[in-house]
Amino acid sequence: MRPVLNETTNATKRLETKSKEGESDKGRVLHFLKGVYATTRDYSLKYDLKKCMEIIEGKENQEVIDLKNALSEALIENETLFAEKCELAVTLECMKAERKE
Repeated sequence: MRPVLNETTNATKRLETKSKEGESDKGRVLHFLKGVYATTRDYSLKYDLKKCMEIIEGKENQEVIDLKNALSEALIENETLFAEKCELAVTLECMKAERKE
C-alpha cells in the first residue's frame, strides 16, 4: 500500500509544476484557454475563446483580412471618384465661363 501512496505525493506534483514554470506566460494562457475551450458547452464562449487564441498566437483571422481588403478597395475607389469629381468641377466652371460670354 505504501508505494501507491508514494506515487501521489507532492514530490510528483512539484515536478509537474516545475516543468510548467519553464513555459512562458503566453504559453500558459494559451494552455488555459484551450482547456476551457475543450470543456465548455457554450458555443458563444467557444467562438470568443477561439478568436482570443488566434490573436495570442499571432494568426490573423479571416474577418480581419477581408476587412483590410475591403478597406483598400474602398480607398482606391475613393481616390478615383475624387479625381473624377475634380475633372467635373473644372468642366462645370469652363461651361459656366463660356455661358457668361
